[in-house]
Amino acid sequence: MPTKRIITFKEPTEKRYEDKYGQYLDFFKDIAETPADHDIDVSNAPWCWVPLLVYLKCRILNPIFKYPHCNLVKKALWLSRSAMTGEYVVSLVDRTAVEVLCGFRPECVDALYKIDTQWNIWEGRTIEQSRGTEFVVTNNGSFHRKEVLDFLVKLNKYKPTKSKVLLVPCAADKPYPAPLHKACLEILPDDYYMAIATGVLGIVPQELWWDMPLYDSGIPNQWRVYEETQKYFVRNKHDKIVVYCDFYAHVIDQALDDEYFKTSFALPPIRYDNYVDLMSSENLSKLRQILSEA
Repeated sequence: MPTKRIITFKEPTEKRYEDKYGQYLDFFKDIAETPADHDIDVSNAPWCWVPLLVYLKCRILNPIFKYPHCNLVKKALWLSRSAMTGEYVVSLVDRTAVEVLCGFRPECVDALYKIDTQWNIWEGRTIEQSRGTEFVVTNNGSFHRKEVLDFLVKLNKYKPTKSKVLLVPCAADKPYPAPLHKACLEILPDDYYMAIATGVLGIVPQELWWDMPLYDSGIPNQWRVYEETQKYFVRNKHDKIVVYCDFYAHVIDQALDDEYFKTSFALPPIRYDNYVDLMSSENLSKLRQILSEA
C-alpha cells in the first residue's frame, strides 16, 4: 500500500521576507522530492498554492485565504468536496492552467521552475502533461515544459549537412512549412538549408520541424532568441548565414555581430514595430538577390 504523508503548512515566524520566501520554497521542495508512491495530504495551504500542489498530486484539505488572489484562484478551479474527509477535489488542472495560476505568486513560479529544472523529481510525482497537441506559451514557465526540454536535447545533438543556411521567422500556421516557408523554399539554392528563428526553441532546422513541439506564443522573448542563436551557430560553424526576418532581425544581428559569423541580411536588421510583408514580391526579390550573391 502507498505510504501516506500529512503535511500542514505553518506560516514562518521570521521577520525578513527573504527568510520566509526560502521556507516557502523548502515546503514545495519537500513535497516535490517525495517518492511518487507516497500519498500526500496538504492542509492549511493558501488557495494560491493549490494549483501547484495539485500538479504535484497532493490532496487538498482546509486551504486558507492568505493572499489577495486566493479567492480568484479558488473560483478558477473546478471543485468538489468530500463530505467525509473535507478534501477538495480539483479537476481540469493541466500544465497550462498551472503555469497561468502560479503567476499570482512568485514562490509558485519559482517552485515550478525548480521542479522542471533543478529538484530531484520522482517519475510520476507530477500530473501527466498533454502530448501531441499545440500548447500555449503563457509565461517563462512554458520554456521548461518537458516537451520543450526534450526537444532542446535533440536540437543540441543536431549536425547540419550543409554549411549555408537561410533563417526565416517562425509562423502561427503549424505544422510547418507555413506559406512563407514554402515561398522561400522555392527560391532556395541547393547548397542551402532552411531554419526558423523562434522565441521559444531558438534556431530550428527544417529537418527537425516534424519533431518540434507545437505551440502558440505571444511572448516576444528576445533574450531567448539571442542566447539560442549564438549557441546554435557556435556549435555549428557555417560558411554563410542569410537572414530573412523582420521581428527578430535586430536581435539576430546582435547575436551574430562577429567576423566569426558570416551573416547577410535581406532586410535591414532594425527594430520593426510592425510585421513586414515578407510574402511581397518586392521583399522576395531582395531575398533572391542576396541568395544569388552569397
